[in-house]
Amino acid sequence: NPTVSWSSPAAGSTITKDSSLSATPAAAGSAKVTSACLTINGQIPDQDYSSGGSSIDYATWDAGTGCWTDAYGLSSLILKADTTSWTNGDYTFAWTVTDSNGRGSTTASRTFRNA
Repeated sequence: NPTVSWSSPAAGSTITKDSSLSATPAAAGSAKVTSACLTINGQIPDQDYSSGGSSIDYATWDAGTGCWTDAYGLSSLILKADTTSWTNGDYTFAWTVTDSNGRGSTTASRTFRNA
């Protein structure tokens, strides 16, 4: 099954305006990660947070599911979040990915603090 792991920032870090959040998906064998779905505090994101430096920038984002898809494969999941309008507190970001064989990953979550 595919996997996804958080790269940065560290769990419990404080995120602020224009924070960059990074995770790496991986698939086994010749499969590719073709879908990556994000939730924030268990909810679908209200916007596309792709960063301009990630493979999800070239993927198709579905506002109804919070998923980016790309048949060519996703190799990096980098988000850029302007959190200035967010309420201060903890936010849990969770990724689930699916590979080209239809296999899903377990959810990889990380909690950050907005201040």
